[in-house]
Amino acid sequence: MLERENYTLESLSKLLNRESGLAGLSGISSDYRTLKKSQNSDAYVARDAYSYALTKAIGSFIAVLGGVDAITFGGGLGEHQPDVRESALSRFTGMGISISKEKNKHAKGVCAIHGANSQTEIWLTPSDECEVMFNQYKTYTKENE
Repeated sequence: MLERENYTLESLSKLLNRESGLAGLSGISSDYRTLKKSQNSDAYVARDAYSYALTKAIGSFIAVLGGVDAITFGGGLGEHQPDVRESALSRFTGMGISISKEKNKHAKGVCAIHGANSQTEIWLTPSDECEVMFNQYKTYTKENE
């Protein structure tokens, strides 16, 4: 794109980081919370596309690994959006993977959210990526002093 479309590094960075993904699909925002509140049909399409992509990623891992004992959700969307977790896993019921709607709806902290008959455990495991990176940085600087 830099060579053929005459993008500058700055304009290409803006396109990829601010105008693609959810923002590009919805034309509204890259913030899932904003899209969730919107009644705009493009916001719905963007949320559905995100869920579909997440389902494909989970399914790919299950296939490559030959099955899984557990699925875990963490980070921003995984930790704070029950509808993302439920939607992403809804297509796996035929594989014996089921989420408890009630547990999922009220999940906070580290907790199990799989249904009683689920053959695969499903967990919410909050993470703090900034803290992990900061601790890695502190370790690296101490080792290289």
